[in-house]
Amino acid sequence: MRKIVFSLVVALFSDFVIYSQTQPEFAPIGAHWYHSLYCMQNCLHYYKFTSIDTVTIQGKSFKKISVSTDDPIINFFPFSYVYLYGDSSKMYYALSISDSIHLLADFSLNIGDTLYSDNIEYPSQQSKSIINNKGDTIINGFKLHFLQLISLDCEEIYCGKLIQNIGAESFLFPYYGFVDPPIGGQLRCYHDTIIGNYTNPLYLEPCDYHFDSTSIEIECVKSNEPIDVFPNPASDKLLVTAFGNDKLKEIILYNHLGQIIFFQEFQEEFPTYEIDISQFKPGIYFICSKLDNQMCYKKIIII
Repeated sequence: MRKIVFSLVVALFSDFVIYSQTQPEFAPIGAHWYHSLYCMQNCLHYYKFTSIDTVTIQGKSFKKISVSTDDPIINFFPFSYVYLYGDSSKMYYALSISDSIHLLADFSLNIGDTLYSDNIEYPSQQSKSIINNKGDTIINGFKLHFLQLISLDCEEIYCGKLIQNIGAESFLFPYYGFVDPPIGGQLRCYHDTIIGNYTNPLYLEPCDYHFDSTSIEIECVKSNEPIDVFPNPASDKLLVTAFGNDKLKEIILYNHLGQIIFFQEFQEEFPTYEIDISQFKPGIYFICSKLDNQMCYKKIIII
């Protein structure tokens, strides 16, 4: 009897611990997001959005968010600060203290409903996304709401999983533009002192990972063992060739969100490999080719 009672108490206490704080503070001071930043050349950097203050906008406590990058030269973000608000039902953003507030998320919507959110570059234009799934997800012991979005406009980038207190796993703000988005790319990681760390499961590198292929390609040229990707642009197939004595070890193809869409690891050494790209949508992609002693990154265009 005592064992049964003890087991029930443990079970109840375990549930209590897991769900005792279902409404964590939104973006406490010091909270930060890492989002990928793509540039017009063969490089990949990141934006870091950091909560630095609390201000009142239209009666709501917004968090003032600073915007920085690992390389200020390629900081294309049009604002030095943005303002974010979140609770259990909605998320909003504002571009200044005097600005109107703009909807980012509405967790009260149901499957099949349309989420209308204001474009950050053109707030008078609304992004339209269909809710194709919703529910709760447990992150570090906190039960948070989520929506799964499908964009209704091929040039409107606000889609994928949208999580309470964290935001979209695709882009932090809705906006137009398919290639080299200036507002920032895929969510990499989120961290605050309450929720802790959250890493986008679609992102596989460290939060602050970056590369500039200018230096990478110089290394390849110096070693006289460059990678050739042909044709570029391409629409059907890509031929990846390693020159010199090196052989291909693996090939990874990333889309513009930083998601891996193709991976091939070689157990045997291959100097050349052909990739079928006919099923991929037109746009900008990055190909990473791992050789014996180095890695080469190239930007490719699929048409």
